Amino acid sequence: MDGAARSRGSIWFLVLTVITLGWYGFFGAIVIMDAGVSASEAAHLAGAVLCVGIIAAGLLPQLVAPARNVAAFQQAVVVAVAVMVAAAIEGNPNNQGGQAGPFDVVFLTFLIPVLVLAVLHPARRELLRVRRVHPLLLLVAVVAAVPLVVYGVDQALIQRNSWPPTSDPHHNSHWFLMAEAAFAIPLVATVAGLGGRGWGVPAWTAAAALAVLGIVSFLFPDAPSSLGIGWGLLATVVAAAVAAVSVLQLRRGRAETARTTAQ
Repeated sequence: MDGAARSRGSIWFLVLTVITLGWYGFFGAIVIMDAGVSASEAAHLAGAVLCVGIIAAGLLPQLVAPARNVAAFQQAVVVAVAVMVAAAIEGNPNNQGGQAGPFDVVFLTFLIPVLVLAVLHPARRELLRVRRVHPLLLLVAVVAAVPLVVYGVDQALIQRNSWPPTSDPHHNSHWFLMAEAAFAIPLVATVAGLGGRGWGVPAWTAAAALAVLGIVSFLFPDAPSSLGIGWGLLATVVAAAVAAVSVLQLRRGRAETARTTAQ
């Protein structure tokens, strides 16, 4: 195997990356088809698209240049963590009276492939390394985390209390995905703030995801799971702040690189 092939990872890494993308996409597609395209399901539709989009933005760069996109892979890992957190709050819908059920082990199928990918990753030694902290991004991530975590817990509890599915046939897993997105966004912003190689991917992903959630909530304030007009506007403002801070940090990094090269 030549150097270029090694830098892309083993064939098993590439195949499992595609399979993981397909699995997340398949689950998201089911929820999207169940929601349908309507104003009443706008927030849930956005949540499903966000969950698939965030994991895709983290894994797609791994098919081309994983060693240069370590932070993007970290983004994929925290999405899987967000799934586990939401699943732990939701409980097991397959149990009798699922509200009291324990953790549904089926959700581990969203975590285990990502953990295996971490072991196979060509830059796995960097996955737990902090290269350069961006304090402003971390601050924005912490500020955004407070309302998003509260919102995410609320959505997961709604899902927990809506099982079995026949009691809420039009929102099967929709609340769960909203919780996943709410937990994932601040985690992704935190990954960007830790400055791993290719940290621009999680920075722009967090900004875009928060903007989508905010804009949809503003446009469809009465839709289930909408943040409402006020919180939607605030989410959009915070998304703009993440983007602005990212641009400043990127420019600063390029300027420092240029000075170092000139010396």
